[in-house]
Amino acid sequence: MSDIAINPVTRRVQFTGNTGTGPYAFTFNILVDGDIAVFKGTTELTLTTDYTVSINANGTGSITLTAALIASDVLTIIGGRELSRTTDFVTAGDLLASSLNEQLDSNVIMTQQLDEKLGRGLFVNPGDVFTDLELPLKDDRKGTVLGFNETTGDPEPGPTLSDVDSLATISADIKTLAEIQDGTVATDAITNVNTIRTDVTTVSGISSNVTTVAGNTSNINTVAGNNANITTVAGISTDVTTVSGISSNVTSVVGNETNINAVAGNNANITTVAGINSDVTTVSGISSDVTTVAADGADIGVVAGLSSDIITVSGVSTEIGRLGTADAVSDMNALSPAAVIADMDSLADNVSAISIVSDDIGNVIAAALNAANINTVAADGADIGLVAGSISNVNNVGGSISNVNTVAGSISNVNTVSGDIANVNTVAGVSGDVSTVSGISADVTTVAADGTDIGVVAGISSDVTTVSGISANVTTVAADSTDIGVVAGISSDVTTVSSISSDVTTVSGINVAVSAVAADSADIGTVAGISSNVTTVAGISGNVTTVAGISANVTAVAGDEADIGTVATNISNVNTVAGISGNVTTVAGISGDITAVAGDTADIDTVVANLANINLVASNINAGVIDGIFDYGAVNDAVSSSTDYGSL
Repeated sequence: MSDIAINPVTRRVQFTGNTGTGPYAFTFNILVDGDIAVFKGTTELTLTTDYTVSINANGTGSITLTAALIASDVLTIIGGRELSRTTDFVTAGDLLASSLNEQLDSNVIMTQQLDEKLGRGLFVNPGDVFTDLELPLKDDRKGTVLGFNETTGDPEPGPTLSDVDSLATISADIKTLAEIQDGTVATDAITNVNTIRTDVTTVSGISSNVTTVAGNTSNINTVAGNNANITTVAGISTDVTTVSGISSNVTSVVGNETNINAVAGNNANITTVAGINSDVTTVSGISSDVTTVAADGADIGVVAGLSSDIITVSGVSTEIGRLGTADAVSDMNALSPAAVIADMDSLADNVSAISIVSDDIGNVIAAALNAANINTVAADGADIGLVAGSISNVNNVGGSISNVNTVAGSISNVNTVSGDIANVNTVAGVSGDVSTVSGISADVTTVAADGTDIGVVAGISSDVTTVSGISANVTTVAADSTDIGVVAGISSDVTTVSSISSDVTTVSGINVAVSAVAADSADIGTVAGISSNVTTVAGISGNVTTVAGISANVTAVAGDEADIGTVATNISNVNTVAGISGNVTTVAGISGDITAVAGDTADIDTVVANLANINLVASNINAGVIDGIFDYGAVNDAVSSSTDYGSL
């Protein structure tokens, strides 16, 4: 090869992202094809088989591959001259310039080649200060990694390979820990968690309670927002309990509201009726009779207009009674319905209760409208008191509930971090203490897996401290989560009860009366249904008393309804009878004779037909003719023996 200059360049060139077979040029000088080494990736290629070399006149050149590269391949060309001397100068032999140039070029090439290789190794900066860079002895460094003394910087055995392997396994975890401490993910998160480790432990001890509270946060917030009303309800808990105990009665009262209102609106009249209750009772006992008399009012009016005549007729009542029939009496009895008697009995029995309901109808209505809510609040009175006593704590938990949930979900991890915080700090701040980190590699992995949670906990450290300070309250609230849920579910009802607390107290004070009204709801309904009748009765209370005083007579009149009707329709005849009452008495005295006469109507007819003859006979008798005939014997004989007397 001709003499060439050796350029002062690095004997290395690399190609990335290329495709195809080349040529791929290099700018360092070579003497022969074998002065280079070619790598595809980390695999060394073989001259001729995998590539060919083309050398330029100045010693630079290029290679051409036998197989094309793909875009992901990395092609590297470096110096590869064999480190040997190929020419030996002989004493007294020829010392040719070409031979010297070749040897010197070869030496420079090998030197550059070594320089490139050394450039890929570790070296000490010329300005650095060191004392001894000798490696530790084999037995000392076996199974370890190379370390450097923390004071001198000299080489020394480092952590064992097993420790390094452990460290490598958790390197991602260490990175995570660093990021949640140095501000990449959070700032001083691990340190902050360590600062509140006692609080974290406390929260951990009540983690199930915190979880319960967290799951009930909506209800707790509802209860907290309704605190004033709950306090009001708690203050009347005894009254609410009382009302709850008569809830069915209150419900009955509200279901009968229309009737009670009707009774209340008619209170004055009912009071009047109550004042004559004994009379009403008497009239009630003859209600069917009164009804009968009322139905016959027109006739009685006619009869009343003829009272003097009736008195006259009454003097012959025995005789007039003979004109009555059993059928008429039966008909009058059928007109006396039992419903009237029941109505009057109900009114009399409940008059005092009706008065009480009337006086307090507003409160009864209010309690009835809220019966279901009052019952529910009464059942949870004690629990509501507990919630009210701890409401500020409940509010605090509610305000931080998402943070509390996060702490609860990662409580074991937080405990781990707290217990090993010194090691975590060492790992973060002292990278050389790998052995210590390796010893807690499992813990580091655990902590790293919870890096996000630790960041969250650190960000809410004040909240965790607050929760820790109220741990007893959180436990209490958690134990009452069901009750709190119930109270929250009836929050609007509690508000309603609170707004009518005075009414609830009032209803509680009259619970006996409310129960009585409820028990008599059917009677009240009956009274309400006849409210107009009650008013009428009240308006004629004097008359009712009068009627009660003559109840026996009313009954008697009712029993004679048909007869009274007959008398009314035949009143002109009654008047006539009254005018001849003496004659009626006489006729009644000979009723037997009249009956006998009625039985001989045929004979009477015969007598009438022969009345002239009878008159003749009578006159003859008066003249003594008949007596004379009898003196002469039998009439037949006289007829046959004498014609002096004429024909009979």
